[in-house]
Amino acid sequence: LADHARQLPEAERLIRFALAQSPDSAAIQDSLGWVLFRRGHPREAVEWLRVAYHLERDAEIARHLGEVRWALGEHAEALRIWREALALAPEDAALGQLVTEHAQP
Repeated sequence: LADHARQLPEAERLIRFALAQSPDSAAIQDSLGWVLFRRGHPREAVEWLRVAYHLERDAEIARHLGEVRWALGEHAEALRIWREALALAPEDAALGQLVTEHAQP
């Protein structure tokens, strides 16, 4: 739901329920951060995503965290996160595309 910006309040409710069951899940924390961002709360989102990325250096979490940092105007930090994740997952085409599209010449 959150990836398609549909039924975001319901998506958030379901994610928060899942988080209560598995509070240490990086995937669920990432989902909550992403839905919060999609609902227009980037400052709150970045905290959830930062913790999720600390728990698990996952490419998708890195993409989300970087996108929120970019939206907040933290371009250098977004690029740092994407490049770090790309070094760990060089086969991730989406990360490579983000770095290419956003890197300053």
